[in-house]
Amino acid sequence: IKANGTGMALPKDPAFLFYKDFEMQSNIRLPGNASAGFVVRARDKDNYYLIKLTGNTAEEPFRVSAIMVKNGKPSGRVLWETTRHIIEKAVNEQMFFEVVIRAKGNTFELFARDEKGALQPLGNAVFRDNNYPIGAVGIGSLENTNFEVNYFVVCNEICR
Repeated sequence: IKANGTGMALPKDPAFLFYKDFEMQSNIRLPGNASAGFVVRARDKDNYYLIKLTGNTAEEPFRVSAIMVKNGKPSGRVLWETTRHIIEKAVNEQMFFEVVIRAKGNTFELFARDEKGALQPLGNAVFRDNNYPIGAVGIGSLENTNFEVNYFVVCNEICR
């Protein structure tokens, strides 16, 4: 899947629109070195949490942020630590790399698989508002982006 521009992609099957605690695994590439976005707990196209991972050409390079979108407008943001040491080589060499999001309650943990195959923590966000306790998981962006998804899997609790 190639994602260009703004918008989101969510499952069409209603059976996959109601995740509470989950693990998402995705293998992505940032050909423009800009950013990739993951929509989590989407109630609909205007109400969801967005987790964004940036490359080296973004306004805030090698960062992870989490944003609540309410009624189609960004509403609050949590900025995580730099991810440079974990994903810089993959981004600069235009390689695919695995991103994992684990959601439990209103806490979202983000990981990236390093070149040795180990999961490295990128940080976590806690949405104290808990506006979206259940919803769909997909890809998306609020800004013009360009990224590729090689695979995308969502599991209840933890993927085995």
